[in-house]
Amino acid sequence: MKEYAARRQEILAEVRKRTSKNLGGVAGEYKGVELDCRKVHLAFSKIFVAAKSPIATMAIVSLLWLGVVFGCTPRGRIDNSSTKTEYKHGSKIIVRYNSEQNKTFFYQDDIKISPLVTEGSEKVSGKHEFEISSSAEGRGMSSPPAKVTLTLLHDTPTKTGWRYPRPTKFAFVANGQRFELLCEEYDFGRDNKEENRQCSQSSPLKKDDPSDADYYEALFMELPFQTFVTIGNAQAVQVQIGTANFNLPAETILAFRDFGNAMSRK
Repeated sequence: MKEYAARRQEILAEVRKRTSKNLGGVAGEYKGVELDCRKVHLAFSKIFVAAKSPIATMAIVSLLWLGVVFGCTPRGRIDNSSTKTEYKHGSKIIVRYNSEQNKTFFYQDDIKISPLVTEGSEKVSGKHEFEISSSAEGRGMSSPPAKVTLTLLHDTPTKTGWRYPRPTKFAFVANGQRFELLCEEYDFGRDNKEENRQCSQSSPLKKDDPSDADYYEALFMELPFQTFVTIGNAQAVQVQIGTANFNLPAETILAFRDFGNAMSRK
């Protein structure tokens, strides 16, 4: 554990250095921000290869917001100084207004679930955990964002069991209303399809270090803001990944709803 913690701090130090350089030094002001090293790897493995690609921006956006944003205020007046608040459902929502850019940045993380994953009527074998984070930006201090970038990280202890299909047919089904996306692996700007892609997936299951307990993979998707709000306001939400599916817990739906309210400035 000590070796892992030391390696994590080395990664974070490099991340802050590179993020500060890419953001003109802004991120250097927020040295207290902590990031999961798996998300750091997913983000920065794309930065220098595909920095000009829109889909690469989807992959790094969560990290960049954490570099720029620090503090949390779910409602009320938002300014350059903010505080962090944890909700009863365990999620953290960060909202911070940047007066120089005249933009408000939103970030939500700490949504971790271990749902029952099924294919047809059969339970998918093995251990499967998911981490969900979302981010967005809106103009000024009152306009909601046009879209929300959502990351769905899958952790599992083995590479031989269920995993994200390649490509992945993904869908949220909220109160019977279906929102579908096709997620494909990064092409690093080598084809025109990437310009309009709304969902992408990381490389197949992998570990950052052989000693890590789990393998991981991720989906990165852009949802229209109103679609995200519809999902958060639903009574029941099913996630469909290829032929597998699971239900979002009520607490997760509530977390989405609170994030939608924060972005709506309610």
